Amino acid sequence: MWDVPRLNWVHHNSSFTQAMSRNILQILGNGGRVNFLAADGTPVPEPAKWDTNIEVTALRDLEAGFIKLRAPAWPAELLGAFDPVQAKAGRALFQRMCSECHAPRPIQGTEGGYVEYAVTTVPLAIIGTDPHEAETFLRRRYQVERLLGSGSGPVGGAEGLQHITAAIANRIYDRLGYGPAERQEADGRGRRNLVRAVAAYKARPLDGIWATAPFLHNGSVPNLYELLSPPAERSREFWLGTYEYDPVRLGYLSRETRRGTRFDTTQPGNSNAGHAFTDDRGAPGRLGPALTHAERLALLEYLKALPDLPPDRLPAVPFDWEKYPEQLGWRWPRQR
Repeated sequence: MWDVPRLNWVHHNSSFTQAMSRNILQILGNGGRVNFLAADGTPVPEPAKWDTNIEVTALRDLEAGFIKLRAPAWPAELLGAFDPVQAKAGRALFQRMCSECHAPRPIQGTEGGYVEYAVTTVPLAIIGTDPHEAETFLRRRYQVERLLGSGSGPVGGAEGLQHITAAIANRIYDRLGYGPAERQEADGRGRRNLVRAVAAYKARPLDGIWATAPFLHNGSVPNLYELLSPPAERSREFWLGTYEYDPVRLGYLSRETRRGTRFDTTQPGNSNAGHAFTDDRGAPGRLGPALTHAERLALLEYLKALPDLPPDRLPAVPFDWEKYPEQLGWRWPRQR
């Protein structure tokens, strides 16, 4: 959560830009009350159809708190200090192997104040990770005539959610009597409500990444050591549900427990392929050659050292909120 307000696109599939729109979606997905249809199934008239139980003032307070968040520092008092020599060696590897996707890339015009970052959005064919989440959002269509009127369907998820989240937000703003300035603040520093569906996943800055296991968009890799390993060496299955941390491999200490959950990477949507450092040039999502055991450990020491030893920032880039939604990203990983 500590970087989310600063990123131009959020969600794993790089689909939302605006804080309010994203938060409305998440509340609706977790049981928020809506008023779209009457008890007999007929559409509720405008504008009452957009009434919900969403509390915008609470969401504004949450976002104000998120803006203040910073990535957690490595807890040396609990897990042992990182090795500064190894961390510096890992930084050199990071600059060479990882920075073009994961180093911060400021948006022009924000460098002198509240810095915002442009994420790299990487096509499925290049990253090679499980495609189900991105492809489902991209391809699924919905019949929405009863909601949006005759002749309005079928629509994709991005188009439908952009319309619905904007309509709900505007209805709440109207009822609260918000003026233009208050609406801009609530939207997240004036961001436009843009929703897109692309066959891709985003790469984010990695400060605090050690604290966010399991890894990849579908949580299919239990620790960072395995993420830096060839996919053939990754766990086919592992257990979730324990709070025990592995300070060497940086992630879940997989152990079967009575209330735990077994994660099976062979199930649809659970693939742990892709994002691959391997000598197998035919492997899906190959980003470069296999890293040695020592190189992997050096990179892990560096990730512990963030943000005290940050990578070089990438050059600032322009970001046009009117033109950018159709673009995927700035650069792709080189095939090494």
